[in-house]
Amino acid sequence: MDAVVLGKRIPRGEVVNLSIVGRVDFYDDGKYDPKYICSENEITDSQLLVIFLFFKFYAFAKTILNRLRGRRGRTYLDRVSEGGNYPD
Repeated sequence: MDAVVLGKRIPRGEVVNLSIVGRVDFYDDGKYDPKYICSENEITDSQLLVIFLFFKFYAFAKTILNRLRGRRGRTYLDRVSEGGNYPD
C-alpha cells in the first residue's frame, strides 16, 4: 500500500497511526495503483490541489520512464478524492 502523509516530517522508521483522509486514483502502466492520503487533520482544498498537480507531473514523468523501459500501458492520474471510507 502506498501512502501520502500530510503534516510534519516523520523520521524514517517511525510508526504512526493516522486517518485516511483521501485517495489518489492512479494508474501505472495500465495497472491500478492507489495512493492513500493520510493525516491527523482533514484535508484542505489547497492540499488537494497540490497533490493533484504533483501526481499530474508524476504521471507525465512516469510515462516517459515506462516508455524507456519498453512498457506501453497507460500511466495517468484519474482523480484525487477526499474522505476516508475506503476498504483495506
